[in-house]
Amino acid sequence: MIVKDYSDLGKFTARTISFNDFDEAGPVTIKRSPWTFMAVILNDWYVWANEANEFAAMNDKGEIVAGDFEKTVIASSQEALDDFLKYFHVEEWDYDDI
Repeated sequence: MIVKDYSDLGKFTARTISFNDFDEAGPVTIKRSPWTFMAVILNDWYVWANEANEFAAMNDKGEIVAGDFEKTVIASSQEALDDFLKYFHVEEWDYDDI
């Protein structure tokens, strides 16, 4: 198990998982092979998961990635986190832009 501190946002005010290809808002379960992702999706011009909403994801091998990319993320391993990020992209942006 690894714990990553993502609280230093640098020059940005947000670090979130983007879902701009997704129209829904609210609680969702999304399958992107091999990961199943659960969170609350927010939609305000920009569609994202995070802010005050934590997410949880599990792959077909039982590995997990969970947390908030603006605070702390835990993962079964660095390899699991790297694989998760292939399917769920993290973007940095400013809340003032929406």
